[in-house]
Amino acid sequence: MNKLKVLLFMLCALPFFSCKSAPKQTAKAEQPKQVAEETEQTVQTAVQAEPAKPETIDYTVYFAPLSYKVDRFTAQKLDGIGEELAARNVKRITVTGHSAKLDSEKDEERIAFKRAVAVAQYFQDTGLFDPDGITVVGMGAKEPAASHNEITDRFKNRRVEIQSAE
Repeated sequence: MNKLKVLLFMLCALPFFSCKSAPKQTAKAEQPKQVAEETEQTVQTAVQAEPAKPETIDYTVYFAPLSYKVDRFTAQKLDGIGEELAARNVKRITVTGHSAKLDSEKDEERIAFKRAVAVAQYFQDTGLFDPDGITVVGMGAKEPAASHNEITDRFKNRRVEIQSAE
């Protein structure tokens, strides 16, 4: 009997809680032709006034813990990066070294700088860039790409970023 009452109640309540009508859609007012033309002219003027910014190209290579040596795998990656930069006729790059969290800030900055120098030296040794075309920066662990707390993400902080402007 209880099941019958519940079923009857649900059937009676169904019309009240379902079948809501859709909200009325309002028609969008069309913009007058003159306003549309003025807007288009303003956009064109803004585009013309904005100077063309050089395209920035960013690359990242990763290092083993406490390492700053360019191994065979990193060398292959740097060769590929160098080919792309040469194809784009890039003459100036910034090489920024980073580190995961270490015992001291001094150690972090030292290894980050050594990583950046190693990559810059590789580009110089292969003849891709002159020393005047490379800016080397060591950031330490100040700009992490991932959390220092999670051990599986720390590799993202042991990196060198290569940035260029065409």
